[in-house]
Amino acid sequence: TFRKSSPFTKDELFHIRPGAVFQCIPRDSARTLNDVVLGMITSGGNRDSSEQKKDFSITLFRDIPRRLDGHEFVLSPLQTLISELRCFEAMSMNPRQIPFLDDLMGRKAKKHQRFGSEDENDSNNVKVASKKKDPTISEFFQPAMDKSHNFTLPTLNHTQEKAARGFLNSPPSTVNLVQGPPGTGKTTLLVSTICRYLMQNKTSKRQLLVCAPTNKAVTVLANRFMLAMKTDGFQYRPLMVGDADKLLAEDRTNKDNILRPIFVFSWMQSVTDDYRTIRNYFQPQAGRGNAGRRRSPTELHRLACRTEKRIQSYLDGTYPEIDQGAAKVKRAMAKIVAGDGEDIVSTLNKLIILLESIQKEQPDGVWRQLISTADVLFCTLASAGGLIFRNHSVSDLIVDEAAAATEPELCIPLHMRPSRMLCVGDPLQLPATVLSRAAVQLGLAESLHERLMYRCNHEYTMLDVQYRMKPQIAEFPSFRFYDSKINNGDNVQSTSYAGAAKLLDGSPYTFLETQGAEEQGPGGSYRNNLEARCVVDLIKQLRQASGGNYRSDQSSNSWYSASKVRVITFYQAQVSLLKRLLRELGLADKVVVATVDSSQGCEADIVIVSFVRSRPKPGASGRYAAGFLTDDRRMNVALTRAKYQLICVGNVNGLSQMAGADTLQLLAKDAVERSVVKSSSGSQQGNKKSDLDSRLDDFYGN
Repeated sequence: TFRKSSPFTKDELFHIRPGAVFQCIPRDSARTLNDVVLGMITSGGNRDSSEQKKDFSITLFRDIPRRLDGHEFVLSPLQTLISELRCFEAMSMNPRQIPFLDDLMGRKAKKHQRFGSEDENDSNNVKVASKKKDPTISEFFQPAMDKSHNFTLPTLNHTQEKAARGFLNSPPSTVNLVQGPPGTGKTTLLVSTICRYLMQNKTSKRQLLVCAPTNKAVTVLANRFMLAMKTDGFQYRPLMVGDADKLLAEDRTNKDNILRPIFVFSWMQSVTDDYRTIRNYFQPQAGRGNAGRRRSPTELHRLACRTEKRIQSYLDGTYPEIDQGAAKVKRAMAKIVAGDGEDIVSTLNKLIILLESIQKEQPDGVWRQLISTADVLFCTLASAGGLIFRNHSVSDLIVDEAAAATEPELCIPLHMRPSRMLCVGDPLQLPATVLSRAAVQLGLAESLHERLMYRCNHEYTMLDVQYRMKPQIAEFPSFRFYDSKINNGDNVQSTSYAGAAKLLDGSPYTFLETQGAEEQGPGGSYRNNLEARCVVDLIKQLRQASGGNYRSDQSSNSWYSASKVRVITFYQAQVSLLKRLLRELGLADKVVVATVDSSQGCEADIVIVSFVRSRPKPGASGRYAAGFLTDDRRMNVALTRAKYQLICVGNVNGLSQMAGADTLQLLAKDAVERSVVKSSSGSQQGNKKSDLDSRLDDFYGN
């Protein structure tokens, strides 16, 4: 047990959480490396920690040397292993608690499968959609779609319909798999499925848990769901659980953030802020801003009504004093709107004090109440193993990006004993990152989604219409990765499907030929100076084509915003080089330059891909080794991020000779056959060193 002489600060408490790893360094100046001890917090801490707390316990990985007993230590946080701890817990649970254990283990249960028409078959265990046109979800539910449902359902195509119904109509103790190639509307499918699930179980108390491996994926899905649900309706109660710093990272301070009112740990605060907004209209000096003054009494009355509905819906009468205070505020606001003056400030002050008191003294009780009343819960797979979910159960489970999670990670939410599980993902895109070679050899890199699809021959539905890429961009990925089974949506085939700015001649797909040579940096990563210059030239052309103007923020109207242009490369050294060159143009913090791995799940109007490798050392076959470029999943992601224009930059001849990179060789051949290869002006410089090359050599120490 370590004791601090003064209370912990909020920043320090953030690190003092279960799973946090510390290095314990003796303050003694005569210390040696052997005196440094690693330790980890295995229990306690987290949100119930008080700022007045001065001590905490950690489990040391080895004993502290006896001569250091009583010495002062400096504790420095290194990393958190909370996700790994929860994976171990998931793997230690009693498997009999999992209703669909047979499906997870790949055991064939005795089922009778009925096919709706002769066009449906079980060839290769892929559910093939019937050509007969079934009604869409919105059409199917049209008779019941009254105002009480509060949903704007997205329209699904036929294959998405089949996938949604496959889960919603599945019997208990089953796992449903959906493969979603790039741009095929996985999020649209999931939002419709969640909405329909809630409508289907309107009168029954069933709770749906929706998870994903990353905070970003959870945020995107929850955002889309909230946009589909009318904000004034609280018949359905969504709730999000996790780390606010990550889930609400993009707009944490904005009180109008669409997710903030459904985030469990800030739910009471958002309710309190609503009443502060109302109070500020009548007593502006009591508030920190003038939010209330910007609204009319009618708007504030609607806010009071909406907030009272939130309280009634989520707290469900658990705190009668809050219910009474909310009702008084609503009645008082109604009178003010009608022209009857009433002293509402004292009522608001009492209610705000009450809310703050409960939030401070009974946070756990509020959180448990919110969790129990929610209809749909959103969280990451790791967060599903948190203390807040202990002894909690859910009815069903949906996992987005299931193929990007390790199998132990996906098993974390199974302690809540869901009856059914829907996994949506794509094993042909990037899997979870596993750094240990030994773990990879033992199968940790293989997701449950991939194992069930390919090794257990579990039936699955593949979404087969893509709505992201112009057909010329989608042609090669569809052919190479999906056996040409992906069709193009009507939207991408329309002549109006184009961006405001264009590069080169505006062709959807261009392979820009360069003759630059790669260089390997001190850390082993590769860069290619000539390719980098070519990419920067393209960015300069794009800026010029966009009028040369740019805003100081990253708004969607800026030509350089993440949704407009993205530069993707396979090596971190090339990312660093490109950012350095862009910094000279004042664009380093504006144009997104990223590795392939960090680009999964992203899209942009224009994507520039720098392959970097050209002619490395010959392999055993006398041809050239390609490193990262041999990974088809990485290639798939890189080639499928663009909407309107994909510009590949590389040495076509060199790439066509890369040993073990069959996809790369086919890509180069395909580009030549389709006559999309163009020579860059920079490639004419040959091996002559430019001033920029010399400066880059100095930068990298060559």
